[in-house]
Amino acid sequence: MFLNSYYSAREQGFTFSPPWHGVFKYFVPSLMAVVALKFDSKNIDPFETHPMNMWAFVISTCIYFLILGLLKELQNSCANYDQILGHVLLLSGALSSVSLVSIILPTQLGRLIFIIWALLPIFLVCRSLKHIYRCLTHKIKNVFSYSYEKVNKFVERVRLQ
Repeated sequence: MFLNSYYSAREQGFTFSPPWHGVFKYFVPSLMAVVALKFDSKNIDPFETHPMNMWAFVISTCIYFLILGLLKELQNSCANYDQILGHVLLLSGALSSVSLVSIILPTQLGRLIFIIWALLPIFLVCRSLKHIYRCLTHKIKNVFSYSYEKVNKFVERVRLQ
């Protein structure tokens, strides 16, 4: 529902941040503070105890802000890749959040959170395939309709002669 309203608003010329940006904008810094509190009392670095999670967080956060900046730059263009960039934005923001949550939670729950996150790309791919299917069927219907009209006009001309 949020994705539909975001993309339809983009098509109509309204510009605003994706709806999930507001969530990540406040959720990720809160998680960072909790991780800092967890490791501050132990005098250990989370990069030493959870290197893969922390690097996943850093890389996904960088990707998130690069894509967000790119979307802001391209907001007035009629680009077809808006939806793909929006999906990458959602995936990278979710990965940065999941990476931090998995550090806070016990190991088994942290792994479960990553498994749940892995389902998100599958959902987005299915959603994109449905969108592509709808676009293709619409284009095919238009081509057949156009061809049908041309054939009918040709047949009428032949009958009149």
